[in-house]
Amino acid sequence: MFTRTSDLCARVAHETGSHGANVAVINHRTWEVLAATDAVARTIDDLQFTLGEGPSLDTADTSNECLVPDLGEASAIGRWPVLAGELNAAGVGAVFTFPVDGTSTRARSVLTVYRRSAGPMLSGHLAAARRCATEVTGVAGLDWSNYVRSTVGDTADPDRIGIALAAAPPAGMADRADIHTAAGIVAAQLDLPPREALTTLRAHSFRTNTPLPDVARRVIETRELIL
Repeated sequence: MFTRTSDLCARVAHETGSHGANVAVINHRTWEVLAATDAVARTIDDLQFTLGEGPSLDTADTSNECLVPDLGEASAIGRWPVLAGELNAAGVGAVFTFPVDGTSTRARSVLTVYRRSAGPMLSGHLAAARRCATEVTGVAGLDWSNYVRSTVGDTADPDRIGIALAAAPPAGMADRADIHTAAGIVAAQLDLPPREALTTLRAHSFRTNTPLPDVARRVIETRELIL
């Protein structure tokens, strides 16, 4: 469904001398990966989604680049103490994130590039990453907008888009769809905004050492979150 974005991710990795990349759409209700070059690139996104923190989320929130040349440095560990360790364990040494504009859905797209070894991007590679982010803007925005139109019609309402994802997730997004659905149940049960409901699910997952998708499926089955 997002083949054009997938092709661009592969090109981004090549032109920036990196090992992989992903493009994700992130807003207060939706966080979905449109494309990822490999399992590690998807793991980077999954970990940030599960923990609710990380450079991709920072870029989505601020529209600024987040360049992390060494996840083992004290500054990275101090900022994301759990995430930095998990990413290092997954074989990621450096992460660089770039804002991608141009979606017509009020969601923020983010380009995330990773390298296995620590070290800053050379100026030429950084320029290439920014150039690719500009190109991703059109392709990712078109892929996402086409998906939204095919699912819910013409809308800029992120809540409707999130609900649509839960009801009819694209291939590979089923776990996230369950999590969005469970967050909706928790939001209604505890009278919370969607983002706080998702934070509650994450906290329960971390506290009980239960994978977040499993927590979500239990909430859907029982219609309640055991706090």
